[in-house]
Amino acid sequence: MSTWLTDSPPQRVAAEGLLLRRWEVRDLEALNSAVMESRDHIGRWLVWAAGRTGRIQEQRDYLDRVGDRWDRRDGFDYGIFDPGSGSILGGIGVHPTSNRGEMEIGYWLHVARVGQGFATGAARAVTEAALALPGVERVTILCDEANHRSAAIPRRLGYELVEVRAVDGPRAPGGTGREMVWALKRPEEPDDDGRV
Repeated sequence: MSTWLTDSPPQRVAAEGLLLRRWEVRDLEALNSAVMESRDHIGRWLVWAAGRTGRIQEQRDYLDRVGDRWDRRDGFDYGIFDPGSGSILGGIGVHPTSNRGEMEIGYWLHVARVGQGFATGAARAVTEAALALPGVERVTILCDEANHRSAAIPRRLGYELVEVRAVDGPRAPGGTGREMVWALKRPEEPDDDGRV
């Protein structure tokens, strides 16, 4: 896949109380454990998680794909880490869409870390990093209409619900087949007179 992006976000993104960094090979076993411990929870909404078997090769293949996408500038996946212990709290990615100027964010949290503000903090930081890239005018977050926890994140961050659309059947076991599209546009910059 070719991308319209001319630059990449930083490999580490600052977030209050969190460390967001590009996944690395050294994360392989801890990532596999985090996904498997959380598979039932995140698999309700994310089809890739529902199908995981726990084979380490699945995570190795994922890390290979992540590295390739990063090098091609068509996807940027980060681990969300506890800065003190280094433990994996979850994952977040931002990817250019086929709509020039638009990037999409997706995220998941370890089941033991849900409801503590980590996904909101990570999404805030990644949104800011995406909107700082040249040519990015809009960031979107998509989630199933029934995924109320996920929908609360873009709402908290000032995203606007722009559409609820039908998709080809539920994309994951907990899905309804109706997807919410949340969007946040790049703030307008003031002109020389200070007007927006």
